[in-house]
Amino acid sequence: MKLTTVITLSIGVTSAMAGNPELPPAPLAPNPPAKCADQTTGAPCKIGWDFVGNQRNHYWTQRWDSENVLWKTLEHSESRAVFNTGQNAVEAGHLYRVLGCNDAARSSGCITSTAVWAPVWPDNVDEIPETVDVELFNGEIETFQVSKTLDLEGQTAQYNIYLMVKELALVGGQNLPPMAKPYLTVGVPDTPTEVVDMNVYMSYEKLRAGYLDNPERWKPDPSTRPENN
Repeated sequence: MKLTTVITLSIGVTSAMAGNPELPPAPLAPNPPAKCADQTTGAPCKIGWDFVGNQRNHYWTQRWDSENVLWKTLEHSESRAVFNTGQNAVEAGHLYRVLGCNDAARSSGCITSTAVWAPVWPDNVDEIPETVDVELFNGEIETFQVSKTLDLEGQTAQYNIYLMVKELALVGGQNLPPMAKPYLTVGVPDTPTEVVDMNVYMSYEKLRAGYLDNPERWKPDPSTRPENN
């Protein structure tokens, strides 16, 4: 069994929207789980959701719009089915959720699913850039370095983390829904999909916990593994 090191970040930034009164409040619990329905490595991501115990009449697949700092609706499903999957594959490299409401006007009983990251799957390491530039709330640019000595699996995980940080740099993540912990078939990441999903999950939850607010908490820790967290 192959154990892959979880990639952590060293970020020296300040949270983008900390204390901003215009930031929408965090979604109320519960957050029914959502995920990419097809967990095959490299497969296009269609958002699937499980609203068991939280049935609604209408569901909307939404993407986080980092430029306008809001959720953008992509697809509407009028169905009482608690298990469902969006009809269309979503664009890779972005954050998604499902909004469920009792009515089409979104005025009654609305709750949101957990957040879903649609992974980017480069075919080879040459498709992964050496750096990812992230625009911060203060207008400065932070450059993140991809470790090009890693294999494709490692570089893909790191690249997805940096793209996610780029998505959330303007909000810090604290007011976004939680992300469901990935299911691991053998208890530890054992496939490229599981490696990417676990890395993204751990980094996303660190962002939600305020790690962009306190850059001293972000330290490289190459010994960290998912099974220890």
